[in-house]
Amino acid sequence: MLMYLSDGVEGGETYFPMAGTGDCNCGGKIVKGKSVKPIKGDAMLFWSMGLDGQSDPNGIHGGCEVLSGEKWSATKWMRQKPTF
Repeated sequence: MLMYLSDGVEGGETYFPMAGTGDCNCGGKIVKGKSVKPIKGDAMLFWSMGLDGQSDPNGIHGGCEVLSGEKWSATKWMRQKPTF
């Protein structure tokens, strides 16, 4: 889970290049994929792998360029114990 902690940020979106089918804004540039604008108090939960342990390409992500302001975020990792 990614939690956004700051306001007044231009750019700084969290970008998922393999998710979505349209265009989105990433640090002032139009790119293919999906992006989420950082807004203080918002949180985003996404999975990097499925319950079977296989990687999910839709979870590949990165941070777009911050054009003005400061972007602060916190991460909470969720883990699944193996089942036997």
